[in-house]
Amino acid sequence: MINIKGVWILDREGSFIFNFERFIQGSEEYDAMLLSNLMPPIIKFAKNNQQKELDFFETDNDRVLVSIDNTSRILYILLYDKNFDDQSVIEIRNRLNEVCAKYYKNYYDSQDENRKTILSSIKKEIERIIKIDPNQSINNILKDI
Repeated sequence: MINIKGVWILDREGSFIFNFERFIQGSEEYDAMLLSNLMPPIIKFAKNNQQKELDFFETDNDRVLVSIDNTSRILYILLYDKNFDDQSVIEIRNRLNEVCAKYYKNYYDSQDENRKTILSSIKKEIERIIKIDPNQSINNILKDI
């Protein structure tokens, strides 16, 4: 089973397209909160790093994939269990990128009223990819322009 603990997808301006964090109540693991605090340096790293499309780093208990699509400049950050295979996480990132690429141009070319519909479609597809349980507490942030 894939244990994705967090997914953050940001557009080229650094605004959230999608945000998901899985917290276990009473858990002593604070990696997701730690990652939230590290978000600004991660974004800065991704914006300044034109040579690499992806990179990995570790927290105490987890690994983090930081990836930027060089065409759309969409930033992907995935937090997952340290014991999970990196290649499988890269495949998930690629599927997320396919979803965002499918909607990206239409989103920026559309009027405000259509953007909510497009973002809703993106959200549903992403949730299917990372298999979010609808009964679970999730935090999705869809920006309104």
